[in-house]
Amino acid sequence: MPFEAMITTYHRQLEAETRKQLPFALLHQVLDALELQAWLLVWPDYLMDASPQWLDSLFNRIDLLASRLHLAVQ
Repeated sequence: MPFEAMITTYHRQLEAETRKQLPFALLHQVLDALELQAWLLVWPDYLMDASPQWLDSLFNRIDLLASRLHLAVQ
């Protein structure tokens, strides 16, 4: 399932279960923060055997997430 479709479905289900309107942008921010946390805190042990290309794509993803969360240093 495409990521955006998954988030949209999850957002609808959250609103239905909580019976409250939740800002979609806030949900996206929370998911970005959780992904960034996972890459930085959980995955480092698995990076020892990673290829340089995979590491490069991971660092780009980390930069993107940090930028979206306004954590990147310009």
